[in-house]
Amino acid sequence: YTSFLTELGIGEGSYLDSQHRQSAEVGSINAFTSMRGEADNEQSITANFVLSSKALLRNAEDQARLMADTMQGARFDEVERIRELVSQQRARREQSVTGNGHGLAMAAACAGMSPLAKLNHQLSGLAGIRSLRELDDSLADDNNAANFARQLGVVHERIAAMPRQLLAIAEPDAVGSIAKQQASVWSEHSANTSDKFFLPQVREKRGEFWVANSQVNFCARAYPTVPVRHPDAAALTVLGGFLRNGILHRAIREQGGKVDPDKTMEALKKWRNPNSPRGMVSIDPETRDVINPEYLREVRKVGGKLANVELETLSTG
Repeated sequence: YTSFLTELGIGEGSYLDSQHRQSAEVGSINAFTSMRGEADNEQSITANFVLSSKALLRNAEDQARLMADTMQGARFDEVERIRELVSQQRARREQSVTGNGHGLAMAAACAGMSPLAKLNHQLSGLAGIRSLRELDDSLADDNNAANFARQLGVVHERIAAMPRQLLAIAEPDAVGSIAKQQASVWSEHSANTSDKFFLPQVREKRGEFWVANSQVNFCARAYPTVPVRHPDAAALTVLGGFLRNGILHRAIREQGGKVDPDKTMEALKKWRNPNSPRGMVSIDPETRDVINPEYLREVRKVGGKLANVELETLSTG
């Protein structure tokens, strides 16, 4: 729905008329949804529908009317245009599998951890690509295409009737006048109370295997962790990237991809990072303290080139 809204006709005009109007009045206009899990509970989400655009200051009033007309007058009876948009979206998504394989694999692995992760997999992940292919194939039937267009219209009616908030961003001396213009335009369209968007709680283990038209294999394994406001969240965020890039990749590679827990722990105990800007970094296997010697260095010419020459090493172990 969000990808189609600004690509269809408005009122009596066709989608071509809408495109001409958009080109004349705004730099861009987009519709999208913004969803976030609660900071202290990933099972609870907040969601917003957003219609945004940008325009020159002299076109501010035309911009406001275009946005209002799009929300109130978008037409979903251009069935052939909807078929075309679905086919275009399918082609883009299918071509993105190889380039975005890691992200798609991780989305599938995380799909059982929260409602938002599951929805992301269903809409933007591998499951979403499969659903899009099925939808595109089904629209070859005229009745299916007409029914889909009607469903989009029903969704649009519910969204257009939702309570709304207006946001204007402009130069300080123009914000007041633009805000008044926006309020005046949108006051012509009433809004009703609506039910809050809700997703059922999800916490389940997922194990999936997908076949794609790609010569590259992608694998992901995910573990549930703490919400953003948990005291351990910051440390785990840093640790995740550190383990992924600095330790786990090497341990898995050394085992040829066949991971043994005991061998992995031994590899972690022997871990060294010679590429740290501060010199060799390691972890004491007994105390788990980070060992990072400090170096006294001096810039000298070596072989005709400037280099950092170590004068003394101070152990911090």
